[in-house]
Amino acid sequence: METRPEDPSRPESAPRQPLSSGAEFAGVGLQMGATLGLSAWLGYWLDGRLGTRPWLTIVMVFVGASAAFYSIYRKVMGPRR
Repeated sequence: METRPEDPSRPESAPRQPLSSGAEFAGVGLQMGATLGLSAWLGYWLDGRLGTRPWLTIVMVFVGASAAFYSIYRKVMGPRR
């Protein structure tokens, strides 16, 4: 088994972090589907109440997609320091 050389810029006392954790990203697809589904349903419901069909459904799908992609972007990029 071949070992990789240590990163010289990394201090000796810093713990090793895994490159990525599968469990961390396991729910991304479910989260995106739920966000899109909920926002589409909300737009459809609002359209029925306000009589604006199909405009609020279309707008809410785009809002939901934007929110889902932003959430995934934040998860992939990690916390800011």
